[in-house]
Amino acid sequence: MLVTHRSVSTLMYGFGAAVTAAIFIADTLTSLQIAVAVLYVIVVLMAAELFSKRGVIAVGVLCIVLTLTAFFMSHGATLHSSAFARCLISLAAIAITTVLALKSQTAKALLQQQVYLLSQTHDAILTCDMKGVITSWNKGASKLYGWSREQAIGQTLCQLLNTPENAMQQLISTGHFEGELTERHQSGRPVVVASRWSVALDAKGKAQSILISNNDLTESRFAEDKLRVQQLALEQANRLSTLGQMSASLAHEINQPLASISMSAEASLRWMNRPEPDLPEISSCVSAIIKEAHRAAEVVKRIRTLSKKGTVTLLQLDLREVIAESVLLLEKELQRHHIQQHLQLPDLPVWVAGDKIQLQQIVINLLVNAIQAMEQTALPERYLRLKVVADQQNWLLTVTDSGAGITAADYPLLFDAFYSTKSEGMGMGLSICRSIAEAHHGLLWAEQKQPPGAVFCLQLPQLAADPL
Repeated sequence: MLVTHRSVSTLMYGFGAAVTAAIFIADTLTSLQIAVAVLYVIVVLMAAELFSKRGVIAVGVLCIVLTLTAFFMSHGATLHSSAFARCLISLAAIAITTVLALKSQTAKALLQQQVYLLSQTHDAILTCDMKGVITSWNKGASKLYGWSREQAIGQTLCQLLNTPENAMQQLISTGHFEGELTERHQSGRPVVVASRWSVALDAKGKAQSILISNNDLTESRFAEDKLRVQQLALEQANRLSTLGQMSASLAHEINQPLASISMSAEASLRWMNRPEPDLPEISSCVSAIIKEAHRAAEVVKRIRTLSKKGTVTLLQLDLREVIAESVLLLEKELQRHHIQQHLQLPDLPVWVAGDKIQLQQIVINLLVNAIQAMEQTALPERYLRLKVVADQQNWLLTVTDSGAGITAADYPLLFDAFYSTKSEGMGMGLSICRSIAEAHHGLLWAEQKQPPGAVFCLQLPQLAADPL
């Protein structure tokens, strides 16, 4: 047979009334030399569980009235007796208990409200003991992890959520943990959360329980990973676009060693077809073929390296080598446009932490832009200057050209995505280059100068002189 909450309350009301009547009868009709009315505190405490504040006050007043009534019925108006002292003690006990019951009721209501609010929050709020056994589990936790409250309570964090042990270890050593954790959903898929752990201490300062608040980051981390993949694809597209603009120069760069190989091979055949083959000459021609083949292979290798798609790997690099290889790729293009190049590089290595492909992408993009900017410049006035200097704790690369320069209207929009000063431009080159520079903890900007020409600056943090 099920006992409802209403029937339990009815029984409590009846029991409370019976206790009140019994205390009143005992206080009125018996001659016990004790403060019987003190027992009314039981009635007040029961009222605190059954009634609102007004109800508790009413019961407290009722108990005081009954105490006074019983005293005057039993002892009359005799105020100078031990009975009156017992009456005063009873009245004080009833009043104090009523005040304390009201305070307890207020604190309990506030606590219940806070517990309710915590249970309704979208964040996952859970508590556990110092062994990691879950003791409470709100609706946010059920929504985040998939397990109901009944399924979760009693399980350990490691068993249920596959929570990394380093969180508990840091909590025990420092009393607090805050960081990103990868845990497990009921379906088995990973759940990434921003987690905050704090320890509740008892009166003696001993760790008693752990409060954990988790905020779901799974979707945002997935979106970041997707964006990173798209960024890599866009960077590769920009590199391929840059290679397309360099196609004439690259074709000449490859055709030159191939032509030399062809000529040396024909010469070798002629020396071999003689009645008496000239072995020294044949050997010289074969050596020339090998040399030119290596030269062609290096060109192809640089092109493949620049065009390949891959993840960013920061390694210790000499920025001088990055600049030299980039200029070498564009050497024929610079010659075809009759551009004088000036490299001012330090004698000692320029150590930076970077991804070689991406840094080459920045340098080549700046060089290609400079070459295109000087197409309308008179031949004797075309020059390109690359200079690297130390700037406090950074290295500063400046690329200066004598082209048309940057207009006041173009300057604020220069690094915006899809903005280009060229009719056929994609408008992504400088935007991507700035993103690459920032990913290397550096900066990329343009400086306005008096025409002709423009200055682009790349700043990268210095590394120690000794290789890693």
